[in-house]
Amino acid sequence: MSMVDRLSSFIVKTTLDDIPPETAKYVKELALKTTAGMLAGSKLSQGQRIVDYIQKRGDKPEARIIGTQIRTSLENAALVNGFFAHVSELEDDQYPGPTSDITIFPVIFPLCEKLKLSGKEFLEACAVGTEVMNRFSYYTQPRTAQLGVLVLSYYGIIGAATVAARAFRLDEERVKAALGLAFTQGGGYYVNLGTEAHYLDSAWSCRNGLVAAEMAREGWTSSPNLEQWLVNLLGADGVNLEGITHHLGRPPFLIHNIWIKKYPCCFLTQRQIDSLFMLLKEHKFKPVDVNEIILDVCAADAAACDRPFPDDVEASKFSYQHILSAVLLDGEIDMSTFTTAKLNDPAIKNYRTRIKVIPHPEWGGGTQAGIARVTVKLRDGKVLQKEMDQPPGGSKYPLPEEQLGALYQKYTRNILSDEKIIKTQELILNMEKLNDLSELIDILSFES
Repeated sequence: MSMVDRLSSFIVKTTLDDIPPETAKYVKELALKTTAGMLAGSKLSQGQRIVDYIQKRGDKPEARIIGTQIRTSLENAALVNGFFAHVSELEDDQYPGPTSDITIFPVIFPLCEKLKLSGKEFLEACAVGTEVMNRFSYYTQPRTAQLGVLVLSYYGIIGAATVAARAFRLDEERVKAALGLAFTQGGGYYVNLGTEAHYLDSAWSCRNGLVAAEMAREGWTSSPNLEQWLVNLLGADGVNLEGITHHLGRPPFLIHNIWIKKYPCCFLTQRQIDSLFMLLKEHKFKPVDVNEIILDVCAADAAACDRPFPDDVEASKFSYQHILSAVLLDGEIDMSTFTTAKLNDPAIKNYRTRIKVIPHPEWGGGTQAGIARVTVKLRDGKVLQKEMDQPPGGSKYPLPEEQLGALYQKYTRNILSDEKIIKTQELILNMEKLNDLSELIDILSFES
């Protein structure tokens, strides 16, 4: 049986009864976190710009955009939701092979509104979409990273197309067509990190994956030879073709490889943030005590985030120097860390020069490789050190539900009322009991 035959059967036939309870629970928890990201992104200046772009062009009012009262087409709702989810820098990523739920949940919300899908159908679509997407990424590492391919968006379009195909209830032949149509559009590269194009890469994947499923529903065809596509892209030695569908549908689902991101900046800085917070808590030193901070990181992470002089807000989200200076001086990393005022803060600028990054190519390819090490050298001669393989929220150290709830509250505060924060959290975490998502979407689009 070919790869596309196995995948299409899994996509069409999998029900909530086939999904382990712990996996269904994690889908809901990721949905909660990504909803917070979409709401937070809707309030940023870049979020307002993409809304203006859509509104100037007009469209049929099929579904609402999360965080707004605006109705637009399914495709544009997925595009804007996807942009919101990423520009907030609150996306949760799989490692190794960083595909993300931000090409899953931004797509399903407008489809649920348009098609009147139940919470059970929401969970089924998101579980199969994430599993298919993550498998492509997981079994093509580290070659994709070596080529500079950003799999978050490159394979994110496969997740988006799978979610939409499931929502449209396509049969297996049309699912195959949707996958082929999506594969022809894969895009996104590491060179865009620290720019607005980085967020558009994944937003386009949301929109174009949905369009691929729509066109397949209308009878458009494509080549189903996914094996040849992967080999042409990566070389025969760059992909584990058998692994992509091996034990497909059996636990553990790869969705559990997704790490929860706690801070609104590049995931490649999260281990260092937590390490410095832990050192501060344990040793109780002050910023004035710090002479130098040395970061030992893998080569891929250094290439992305060694930015001692970020020249705009987007670049500051990918700067070890900016972010760890804020940890020292502010004792917090939140949306206010990444503003023009903070970018130009003289104290932050001063401390950026004390943070040195040492890349380690010998740790291997891909992102998050090796054991991240933070060394703090104090003025009195003391040397403090913390090593971390994964941050709290990684697959080895999952966050308890109350901490996930606290993150949701942190990033939706001042957007939703306390009452509506509690209500939306309750609706999302009990998704399987909902006959439709109208009450949830009404609250998230300020119509209730």
